[in-house]
Amino acid sequence: MGDLVRGIFLVLFIVCLAGAIAYVGDRVGHQVGRKRLSLFGIRPRYTSTIVAIGTGMLIALVVTLGAVFANNSVKTAFFHLNAISTRVTQLQAQADEMQRHTRNEQVIVGVGDLISPEIVVIPQNASVNDRMLALRQYYDHVAAFANASLVPRGLKKIEKPRSEVDQLIRQNASNFDLTSALIQSKVVMIAVADQNLFQNDPIHFELRAIRDILVFPRNVTIASFVVPASPTNNVQFILSQFEELITQGALKNGMPFVFAQNVKITDVRPSAEVLQRDLAGHGLYRITATSVGDVYPDLTYIPVAISISPK
Repeated sequence: MGDLVRGIFLVLFIVCLAGAIAYVGDRVGHQVGRKRLSLFGIRPRYTSTIVAIGTGMLIALVVTLGAVFANNSVKTAFFHLNAISTRVTQLQAQADEMQRHTRNEQVIVGVGDLISPEIVVIPQNASVNDRMLALRQYYDHVAAFANASLVPRGLKKIEKPRSEVDQLIRQNASNFDLTSALIQSKVVMIAVADQNLFQNDPIHFELRAIRDILVFPRNVTIASFVVPASPTNNVQFILSQFEELITQGALKNGMPFVFAQNVKITDVRPSAEVLQRDLAGHGLYRITATSVGDVYPDLTYIPVAISISPK
């Protein structure tokens, strides 16, 4: 909608500008005609016409040059339009090829997916050597898990030389993100796919640092809403809505998506059967999701209790 309004205003501006240029050109030509000025011996009537046209062209040139020098987008549109069109065509071809690749080949592991459910927690006071030791052990466990679980699904085994692995561990142990995060809190390291992995792709992943900060304190209300009772209510659908709200809240509070989407309902008060019966009756009911214990990223999931009460 914003682009449409902007386009309409641009058209109106061009129309008004054209009218202003025509008016100025006409007035200048009129004044030249009244004074019966002559240009290069041409008759005054023709001189006024030439001056009017030249004035309009000069104004249009000044406005165009002003727009070109003031706005890079205008400059690009004037002088690089063919290059842009060619680049768009190339990118569209690449996108089409990627879509065909995705349709024709099964994605074994999606970008950002956990390679292994295992995590490692780096303490705040850990030295670089301590970090390297913890990350080296973690890398070996992740690689062993990935080889055992993903090779049978069609990916190629991790076979990096030890020297290359050590260099990777050294870089991760001393990089700025991890060091700065450890100043504020302990850190959770996870192994995630850095791109989509298709059939016959070699297994590779990146180690990602996450600050292990409090996401939800114990017994805090994470989500709550009122549901009108109706025979058409479905408890499982309502609980799935709660899971989405809880995930959104956890993401805002710093929980990584791979864990924020892992919501576990540990308790429903009253039972799911009673909940279904009440919601199929009459009146309004408030359903509330409460955190069970303190929730940190190193928990790798969000435990919640669900309760219902008449409103």
